[in-house]
Amino acid sequence: MRTLGKLIPLLAAALLSASALADSYVYVVTGVPQFGTVDLNNGAFHAIGSPLITASGGLVPGAGGSLLTLGVDGNLYSINPASGAETSIGATGLGVNAFSLAELNGTLYATDLSNNMYTVNPTTGAATLLSATGIPPDHDYPFTIDPANGYTYLCD
Repeated sequence: MRTLGKLIPLLAAALLSASALADSYVYVVTGVPQFGTVDLNNGAFHAIGSPLITASGGLVPGAGGSLLTLGVDGNLYSINPASGAETSIGATGLGVNAFSLAELNGTLYATDLSNNMYTVNPTTGAATLLSATGIPPDHDYPFTIDPANGYTYLCD
């Protein structure tokens, strides 16, 4: 149930932020991690390419028709929607504390597991802290990492 609870928000984010194929398909990244499409008429998943390098959070439009995603390893990746080929753009500096990626009016935003908000450079992957959101850390994920010193803290 815990995995399903985390998959539903990822799918919802992907459905809301990803580009669509025609009117009935959206791009998604699964927890396996596999890139592909979901048919909105029947829910069928169609894999595109090989499994991705790492699991990721968020799927947003990138340059030249590509899609961008934030790996759980803290790197920004570009995905070719036709082949599913994934290319590392660069490290955000968030490491394993990286959580999700979103886009608004051409600006990329990321959050970390401590619920801080960052802008992300789509060319280099580098993240710049905007501010803390004030949202409490997710207690289903018991650890947070302080980006200032790299220490891991248990949140219980």
